[in-house]
Amino acid sequence: MDLHVNDNLYSGDQVIEGFTEHFGNLASAEKSSQLKDQHYHELVEYEIKLINDMVKSKETPLATQTELKKAIKTLNRGKSADIYGITVEHLIYAGEKLEQLLLRLINLVFKHGCVPDILKKGLLTPVFKNKGDRCHAANYRGITVLPVVNKIIEAIIRDRIQPRVLKDQNPTQRGFTAKSSPLNAGLVVEEVYRESVDSNQEFELVLLDAKSAFDVVVHSHLMRRLFHCGIDDTLWRIIQSMHWQSTSAIKWEGMIADEFPVSQGVRQGGILSTDLYKVYVNPLLNRLQQSGLGCKIGNVLCNTTACADDIALLGKRPPDMQVQINISADYAGMEGYKLQPQKSVAIHIKPKPTKSNCVNQNTTS
Repeated sequence: MDLHVNDNLYSGDQVIEGFTEHFGNLASAEKSSQLKDQHYHELVEYEIKLINDMVKSKETPLATQTELKKAIKTLNRGKSADIYGITVEHLIYAGEKLEQLLLRLINLVFKHGCVPDILKKGLLTPVFKNKGDRCHAANYRGITVLPVVNKIIEAIIRDRIQPRVLKDQNPTQRGFTAKSSPLNAGLVVEEVYRESVDSNQEFELVLLDAKSAFDVVVHSHLMRRLFHCGIDDTLWRIIQSMHWQSTSAIKWEGMIADEFPVSQGVRQGGILSTDLYKVYVNPLLNRLQQSGLGCKIGNVLCNTTACADDIALLGKRPPDMQVQINISADYAGMEGYKLQPQKSVAIHIKPKPTKSNCVNQNTTS
């Protein structure tokens, strides 16, 4: 197999080096950040210093045996071993004595608000996205297997912070949400279409594609969002510590490459990753909703629907749709990710039936 990484070509046993270059660059804030407003970023960095001082005095309760048992039970079985060769099955069948020792270890993390570096080493497996050329590294997503003990800590934290995250979450966000489904996100588009048929009005549908959205999350911006979401105690410090000086190593065809630093992004495969990303992108959904632009059904605004990083915009007037796109692009520039015009899609929908097709689709670059 050959692998293209930018202008470099890797073949045979060198493919793993190519993946290391590609994902190492994505994980580097210096090499792949898309920040457009440096002044805003400096203000965020300053605010993080203030937040660090504020959360030091606020402790969180230690983990309980019940929380530990629940966390272990929620982890998926039959998954790949971590970098130390440990799987969740080792802990499930280890017995009460190891469980007690594990609880003591986890409570040291909760007490000091710091995660040991050995629990921040991930094994990253490139997985083909099932679209595009297999020989291009950009068509692979990195799925990271973190140490099992880290997963348990994340599972306990997730159960504690989810009520606060869900309370703050924009109602148009339907990805990875309890008692919801991506189908709920699609329902909005379907109902807008039905309304347009009834009123005989055309509308625009824009599907935004963010480049490597999970991989380029700016950690300081994420931590600021978490604080404003109400996570303002030791849990905040633990989540920050999880992302500080973490590393990953590529696993490919039974081989493991050298580690590389991860200075940005939330790692796909992590227990907390989807919740953290939803917190990160939530202000964009709020801004789009507050604009008041776009499609409505009666008095109900239906201009946006989202499933994690997949966001759809709906509007009846091209000028309004352009404003919504501009809001999305400005937010992307502030938060350090990039919208891809080549992969984003604009569809002009005409509800009036014709003999050939009732939907006229035009894709723009």
